[in-house]
Amino acid sequence: MAKLIKTSLLRRPLDIILENRKILDRNSLNVFMAKSEKNSIPLEDILVAEANIPEDTLYSAIADSFSFPFTDLSDFQKPEELGSQVISLCTRLGLLPFSLIDGVLTLVTSQPARIREAESQISGIGLRSKFLVTSPTKIAPFLESFRSEHSEESDMPDINEITMSFEINSQRDGISKSVDIGETLNQPSIIQLVNQILVLGVRQGASDIHVEAIEKGARVRFRLDGVLAHRLDVPSAPASALISRIMVMASLDITERTMP
Repeated sequence: MAKLIKTSLLRRPLDIILENRKILDRNSLNVFMAKSEKNSIPLEDILVAEANIPEDTLYSAIADSFSFPFTDLSDFQKPEELGSQVISLCTRLGLLPFSLIDGVLTLVTSQPARIREAESQISGIGLRSKFLVTSPTKIAPFLESFRSEHSEESDMPDINEITMSFEINSQRDGISKSVDIGETLNQPSIIQLVNQILVLGVRQGASDIHVEAIEKGARVRFRLDGVLAHRLDVPSAPASALISRIMVMASLDITERTMP
């Protein structure tokens, strides 16, 4: 189980909540906290394994410590028409979408320490966010169902794997900046990379895709709801071939590098 509890993010100390709810006495808590510290094991792992605390009971206390509501997901119904951006974000961050009403996206997580990271990304797609906390056992089947339903996105080759593959092949074959770019822009890995970027842009609802040269390669940005959002940086090895491949597809002169 991933470490969930970061003391700096807690609104109320978990041990105080457990003691106040009479889930554990102070002496037992001190023993478990010392063991957690000594062995660098998350406190919640020790409590579930050794204190015989039901997961729902423990995660209800964790939710309270972060000042978020707890849910056992008994009333969960899959929300409709989430949109590609929300689906992509939830799949990437391991969040379960609970509802989307009037621009407010409610999400369920068993990792409340990561909520701050998720909030900024949700804000970046123009939505406000609310969070519910549940236990790992309760959320797991719903997340698996959600990911399976949208598995077509994960069936495609990963962009990072494609660029890494190109770099490895380039080093192996001795490809350098001095080599004619025409020899590389038709390589399967470059074609895959361009296709993956285009498909990702369509799925995320991008109105246009910007590819610009930077010092160490190329930067790809999507325009989402009128705002340019950074998506990935392409390393130097495939960057020139990527740009040239796009220019060829657009019937542009690949010898013109400044203003196509």
